[in-house]
Amino acid sequence: MSPQSLIPISASLFSFVMKDTSSVPVSSTSTSLRSTDALQPSLGASLLASPDGLTHAYRAPRNAALLGSLVMAGASLHGQATSNEATNGDNPIDLPPERVQDDQVQLKSPKFTLPLRDVPQMVNVIPAEVFEQQQATSLRDVLRNSPGITFQAGEGGSAPGDNLFIRGFSASNDIFVNGFRNSAQYSRDSYNLEQVEVAKGPSSAIGGRGTTGGSVNLVTKSPYQRDGYNGSASFGSADQKRFTFDANQVVDAEKGIAVRLNTMWHEGGVPGRDAVQNEGWGIAPSIAFGLGERTEAVVSYEHAEQDNIPDFGQPGALASGSDVPRSNFYGLVNRDYEKIESDVVSGEIRHNFGEGLTLRNLSQYSKTSRDAVVTSPRFVDNDASTGLVRRNDVKQQDREFEMLGNQTNVTWDFATGSVVHTLVSGLELTREEYTNYGRSHDATLQPTDVYNPDPYEPWEGTTGRNGSVVKGTGDTIALYAFDTLKLTDHWSVTGGLRWENFDAEVENSDPTVDDLQREDDMVSWRAALLYKPVTSVTLYGGASTSFNPAGESLTLSTGGGRGGTAANNPNIEPEETRTYEVGAKWEPAGKGFMTGVSLFRTEKTNARTRLDNDEPYTLSGEQIVQGIELSVSGSLTEKWSVYGGYAFMDTDVKESRNTEEEGHELAYAPEHSFSLWTTYQIDPKLQVGLGAQYSGNYYYSTTAGDDTVPDNTEYWLFNAMVSYSVTENIALRFNIENLGNEEYIERGYGGHFTPGETRNYTLTASFSY
Repeated sequence: MSPQSLIPISASLFSFVMKDTSSVPVSSTSTSLRSTDALQPSLGASLLASPDGLTHAYRAPRNAALLGSLVMAGASLHGQATSNEATNGDNPIDLPPERVQDDQVQLKSPKFTLPLRDVPQMVNVIPAEVFEQQQATSLRDVLRNSPGITFQAGEGGSAPGDNLFIRGFSASNDIFVNGFRNSAQYSRDSYNLEQVEVAKGPSSAIGGRGTTGGSVNLVTKSPYQRDGYNGSASFGSADQKRFTFDANQVVDAEKGIAVRLNTMWHEGGVPGRDAVQNEGWGIAPSIAFGLGERTEAVVSYEHAEQDNIPDFGQPGALASGSDVPRSNFYGLVNRDYEKIESDVVSGEIRHNFGEGLTLRNLSQYSKTSRDAVVTSPRFVDNDASTGLVRRNDVKQQDREFEMLGNQTNVTWDFATGSVVHTLVSGLELTREEYTNYGRSHDATLQPTDVYNPDPYEPWEGTTGRNGSVVKGTGDTIALYAFDTLKLTDHWSVTGGLRWENFDAEVENSDPTVDDLQREDDMVSWRAALLYKPVTSVTLYGGASTSFNPAGESLTLSTGGGRGGTAANNPNIEPEETRTYEVGAKWEPAGKGFMTGVSLFRTEKTNARTRLDNDEPYTLSGEQIVQGIELSVSGSLTEKWSVYGGYAFMDTDVKESRNTEEEGHELAYAPEHSFSLWTTYQIDPKLQVGLGAQYSGNYYYSTTAGDDTVPDNTEYWLFNAMVSYSVTENIALRFNIENLGNEEYIERGYGGHFTPGETRNYTLTASFSY
């Protein structure tokens, strides 16, 4: 698809959104989504850029309910209900009360001063009901609902965890939990998530350093003002078992005190993979005070553990297809392991002073440890013709991540003459620590046959810490301000600035290695112009920036594994990225439907580049990503709902000191990607669902030749669901994933790849009271 071919598509959609919205059917209870959380931004009188004039304060939570909400592409889709009871096709669900603003749901971060429909940026918000219907239990599975996201297998860093790319740029360090960075290297579970917010495009003004291609914010579950008890038991292919329980209890309705408890336990294999096993459990209690009052507070805690046999998949030479069974596992069950522990403690308090002034303070502490030994499947002498795979090539990762942060925000709604402002200003203080313990491995093993490996082969060697320690520390001080100015009934301007001081230090226990330090002062911004011809339509054009400092992942090095200067050399200034975006969103009030389009161009203007592996990096590269993203979600009729999106990306290394990179596409950036999930309520008890996902081919590096691109990085996946309400409170759901039993690569890398799951089945019994 050429850029010229995008013009009629965007023109058609712009024409479509301008049509009369009165013909859209009113949403019913066929598909419903829980609220964002119990504490939405600003209890004061928030004023919006709307042709209808000024919007009044948030509605009282006891009278608000979110119904038929399918949220995507910078907007939330919902319809009003007269009660807090809804159905998702399994059985009635008690929905937490929702703070709404002009019938619009807000993003979690108070830095977004507009409702989602008016945010001048492509933001995919994936609600819990969508990934629960899909039986998507990991963050990776949840994010497959957002086009333009791919996953890397890798060897170090966050491999094989949530190692993701957004629009061709690494985003492994750009995962947030309730607005706080969570760079820990592990695979996250979805049991305690209310929704997942994917902001596309550079956004350092919102999230701080990084966020080159976008960011992912995980919104966790919080207490609400009604008793509710939900649970499920799932059994599936590869002996998978999973149990969840979610209880909310009002302790004192008058004082707005409620508690909530979420728990999860699972174990089982991976369909289509030998020997791989995953086991984990989690518990997440929380308590809220003053819900619906001028002062609200929530304290939450989550502890999760995993005990897995990790999987680096198969040698990269097999990626393009061979007669080697895709189920073959080349690790050792008696040696390979992955043990993960994660703790997150959060506190949030907000006070409404009245007259449009609100103070909000958020604090969070998190700690995650990951201890793993993983076999990297490589052929002897890197020669596939030998038919032998090495067993001594292991990756040992023994790491801890800690974060302590505080954010204080003041929201003020006021007017200067005829211009109405919504101003948010704040201070952020964060300390992050990354500890990497060195390990040794002293056993010698014979290679194994590529066709017939024995994962249960005895192993009597040892592996453990060798005494070396590398510790990275990052201190962040940031000041920011965001303002939305309503100029007229139809025109608004929004923008913001963030000044950030980021000080990274790396200490090494080896006295022969120098400690390193890098400090940067960075200013990032975002600005946009909005035009609303009618209330339900938003047209916008905007720009934003981001920075990538050398120590953004809390690592610094003056060496280079291949004899050159490392990319994270403390002498290198931050990379800079900017994006330009124009788009349109249409969300008729009360219709439960949303569609949007975004045309974007992202430019990394001083990318790190070097002539060859023996040369130092310089900031002389330029990388371009441009394209279009479309989205549709909500209720097409009273019984039929959809949630989907499509992304086209044209990527280019425009300038580089390495001539092999110039003119090449960016890695992990498929030209086309698509996702769709649709459900239909056949009758009050029976619901069916069908999903489709598509990814085009992509490279594993910016120097790879066309002959190195595996054919099965391009794939179509189809999934199906049937849900039946046995009684008012008990339901059954049956899921089939990969209906066509497609052979595809879930996560790729130059040296190895992880095959996707084969066709598999899950039966879930759930209850709700």
